[in-house]
This record gives sequence, C-alpha cells and structure tokens, in this order.
Amino acid sequence: MTTFAYGFNAGIISVVLSAVERQWNLTKDSYSHTFIVSSMLAGAVLGSLLPGWIGSDRMGRKPMILITNSILLFGALGAFFSQNAFQLILSRTVTGLGIGVGSIMPGLYITEMSPASIRGFLGILNQFSGFVGILASYCVGLGLGFTESNWQRIFLLAGFMASMAFVFSFLILPESPRWLISHRFNKEAMAVLDKIYGRKNGNHSREEFEKIFAHLSRPQNSTKLKLPRKTLSTIIALQLIQQAAGSGFVTYYSASIFQSRIQ
Repeated sequence: MTTFAYGFNAGIISVVLSAVERQWNLTKDSYSHTFIVSSMLAGAVLGSLLPGWIGSDRMGRKPMILITNSILLFGALGAFFSQNAFQLILSRTVTGLGIGVGSIMPGLYITEMSPASIRGFLGILNQFSGFVGILASYCVGLGLGFTESNWQRIFLLAGFMASMAFVFSFLILPESPRWLISHRFNKEAMAVLDKIYGRKNGNHSREEFEKIFAHLSRPQNSTKLKLPRKTLSTIIALQLIQQAAGSGFVTYYSASIFQSRIQ
C-alpha cells in the first residue's frame, strides 16, 4: 500500500498538469511549468538519503515506513490547498521526499521480513504496486476529467491513499526481526518470526533466528566495499538505458502527449 500510494502520487502530476496550466495561465515553456514536474524529482533525490540521515537502523523499519506515508500525506494536502504555482511546487517537493523514502523502505522491509521462498515474488509485487498506483491515478483523472474546477480533488484522494497506507502499516506491520535482533530484542524477534512461519514451525523460526543472529554477530569489515568493474559498469549501463528509454517522460507527460495527439 505504501508503494501504491507513492506511485499514485507520482502519476497524478501528468493528470492535473493541463488543468493547472489553464487555471494559472502557465505556458508549456515557462519555468513554473518545468518546476511543477521536476520539483518532485528533486525532492525524491533528497528523500532517498533520508533513511541514512534519520537513521533507519536506529529508529527501525516500521517507523520509517510510517514517516514515508506521513510525508506523502502532507505533500498531497499541500497540493490540494495550493493557490499558486509556487505553493504547488513546494508541495510536490515534499511529496518527492516521501517518494524517495518510499522507493527504499518497503523493499528493504520485505527483504528482511519475508521467507526466502517467496521473497522474490513479494519484491516483484512491491514494484508492481507502484505501477498500479500510477495507472490508478490516470484512471481517476480520466473519470474526473481535466478541468480547472476539480483537478485538486485528485490530490485529496492521493492524501487519502497515503493516510490509509499509514493506518494499515501502523495496525498490521510488526517490526523487522533483523532490526529487533540487531538491537537485542530477541524475544520480540522470535515472536515476529513465529508470526511469519507459524508457531507450528517453531524449529524453522529458531533456525532463521540463529541464522540472522550469526550473521549480525560477525565482525564487520571496516574496509570499503569495492565492486568489480564489470558489475559497476553493468549497474551504470542499466541506469543509463532506463533513463534513455524515456519511461519518466511518459509517466509525467502522458496526458499531455495523448491530448496533443487528439488535437
């Protein structure tokens, strides 16, 4: 739900952009038009650093997920109440902070929580939820129409998505057993592992506990991690290809593209 909420918040700018232009008399080549779109990306760059700055290792995975949804909620509400381009840019920057954190924490949480047999599937499901969120924002925009009178409603709906993700995360999610063991909350970690594997599989829970404990007990190598050149080159190439494919451009300008083709 967190990934769905950040996907929804990422996709709605494409839906509302044309209506914002008409209401505030913005031209497509104006700085305001550009910053309304790019401010979210700038916020996402900073947001991706927040888990390290705030310290997810100190606070825990669950609190960081709650913070993610709180930031998305405040960003959506700020956009809903925006009266000019500057306020919308500021609100989208806040939303970007949440998207940056949301791109990291759910995947990290899933990795630490899920059994190895379904970890890959849940990771894919997490990514898939983000794209479903983007698609949902398009569908909502299509239902509301691209008019000056109702474009802010979709931001209110985005805030509702984030608030629901916050509520369910707070009520349902336990803390990561890996984080609990690293902070010596061993009983709490065993209780979480019993929930994951079932109390009938107590041996499996204990084996997983011992595996995590042994890994965390190893002396950490203080030397910096050096990736092989081929691995590093592959990572960089994949990122360049992803950007060159123009997926971000389509995400943020799809409605404008379709409208221009219709016209």
